[in-house]
Amino acid sequence: MVPQQPSPHRAHRAHLAHWPAGVPLQAPTPRTTLPACLAASAARHPEKPAIVFADQALSYGELKRRSDALAAYLQQRMGVATGDRVLLMAQNCPQWVMASYALLRAGAVVVPVSPMSKTAEVAYFAQDSGARLVVVAQDLLPQLPPQGSAGPLATTLVLEDLQRLLETATAPPVAMPTDLGHHRPPQRLPSQPRHAVGFAGCIGGVETIA
Repeated sequence: MVPQQPSPHRAHRAHLAHWPAGVPLQAPTPRTTLPACLAASAARHPEKPAIVFADQALSYGELKRRSDALAAYLQQRMGVATGDRVLLMAQNCPQWVMASYALLRAGAVVVPVSPMSKTAEVAYFAQDSGARLVVVAQDLLPQLPPQGSAGPLATTLVLEDLQRLLETATAPPVAMPTDLGHHRPPQRLPSQPRHAVGFAGCIGGVETIA
């Protein structure tokens, strides 16, 4: 006789017998964006710390200001458009957070890449996503694939001289997308000559992004 197996549906809901009274079973997901959440937090408490790293604090207001400035640079100088896939390869640091918000603010799709990724893995991520731009920490540059070997990946942005980059943005970034379904499929475009612009100091603390 084959033993009767418990219903997967019943097993999945067994925890409900221990669910705290008054706690909703479902949490509604707001139809908003992460940059919009950052903007709301910056408006509510601009001076409160958003990031504490190496005993240095970066406020919500300053994080929004720098993310918006970098988003403007990405749009105006790097040609980042809504739906573009962009690789983001850096260690856990304030610059990663700022770059992530900036890319989303510019309408791009962030493709996170582990800083431990091998060159062949980075090349695969670029080809599979259709990314033409990679934002990378300076010490990870040797892990990038050779020029022309990673499909559409053609441009490297290294945030080494961030203050200078942010000052080149002549206007605020364009309005944030409000339609969460705006992302388009990646376009497979031919490789172009790669150029680099600065990102160092992830280990040095928040002062490196001032």
